[in-house]
Amino acid sequence: MYLNDCEWILRELGAGLGKESDVSKIIGIDKGTLSKGKQADITIINPDIECEIDVNTFVSKSRNCPYHGWKVKAKVEKTIVQGEIRFEG
Repeated sequence: MYLNDCEWILRELGAGLGKESDVSKIIGIDKGTLSKGKQADITIINPDIECEIDVNTFVSKSRNCPYHGWKVKAKVEKTIVQGEIRFEG
């Protein structure tokens, strides 16, 4: 369901799936590419791991999540923000 929501948002912005860099241009931010001199904001996932979304394990203080308890097939392995590892798990 979530992927379908993302696809819809990208289509509504006129970018189409797979052209995320166009979305950044539409909303006026300098992101969307991995190249020298750009911010390296990426999330690395393992699509082969199944896990359950549990709001009690969130790093965020917010516990408001409509997906709590969902079983999903993918797990965030690492998040890199501005070239620095901010999450590893």
